[in-house]
Amino acid sequence: HFDLHQFGAFYVDTLLKCLDRAIKARDSIAPERVFDLHFEQLMEDPIGCVHRIYQHFGYEVSAEMESRMQRLLKENPRHKHGVHRYYLEQFGLTSEDINRRFAFYCDRFQVRRRQ
Repeated sequence: HFDLHQFGAFYVDTLLKCLDRAIKARDSIAPERVFDLHFEQLMEDPIGCVHRIYQHFGYEVSAEMESRMQRLLKENPRHKHGVHRYYLEQFGLTSEDINRRFAFYCDRFQVRRRQ
């Protein structure tokens, strides 16, 4: 028997600890060595995101690289292997609790909260 509610609580606690460590590590390095990117941005325009990342760090995207990225995206479209749908309630969680517990992260990185 796999207890989804126990797993949900464990996963949220673990993720919060990881985020805390990641933010502390991020704050310990020079800001120019960091590039923030929202997942939605990556899903909307993956190639544009790669261009912005490369530009931020002073690299160039070659024509060959651009072509390979386009081919990769064409051959591997989003949801190629189906869509997985998970709901907080399956794991004994609520959006209110998640929004409250992750508020520090959402506020700092302007992450849109979901209802």
